[in-house]
Amino acid sequence: MTFQDSLAKLSHNKELDNFQINLDSHYELFDKDPDYGLFIKLLSVN
Repeated sequence: MTFQDSLAKLSHNKELDNFQINLDSHYELFDKDPDYGLFIKLLSVN
């Protein structure tokens, strides 16, 4: 987890069997209408 100005970011990477799973999320902490997102990436590892 990282903080930069008013933006919090969370990342998690996991390898499971033949797959690599990457999760990334961000959240604007102090905005009245906060910007947030979640990104999921699934890769096949051979």
